[in-house]
Amino acid sequence: MANVEVAESVSVIYSIEPSPFVSRDTYLNVKFQFEMLGLAGEYMSDAVSELGDMHGALADAYGPDGNAVEVRQWLLGQHSSIARSRGLNNWRTALYWSLSRSDEFCDGGFRSADPLAEVR
Repeated sequence: MANVEVAESVSVIYSIEPSPFVSRDTYLNVKFQFEMLGLAGEYMSDAVSELGDMHGALADAYGPDGNAVEVRQWLLGQHSSIARSRGLNNWRTALYWSLSRSDEFCDGGFRSADPLAEVR
């Protein structure tokens, strides 16, 4: 699971959550491995890079009129493509789904993840 927070920057926090489709033992095993391998930090680092890479496409989708619907559609298209190639249990699949669910991110909040903001 990826949780998106938008403020002066965009934060993506990964976690493992229980599911009715997975036994408690399997959930606890996966959670233990997730924590021991430090995957939350690894995925967060990867997400920062991914946010930078997608910024131009999001800015184009948003356009001068601030079209949050187009941003959401672009994110959902990416989510669908990644889910087909990598599966639902993938950090990128979770990232694009969570970003698409964030009204704040889609309505211009993505600009907080502009990799060139410090340069301008």
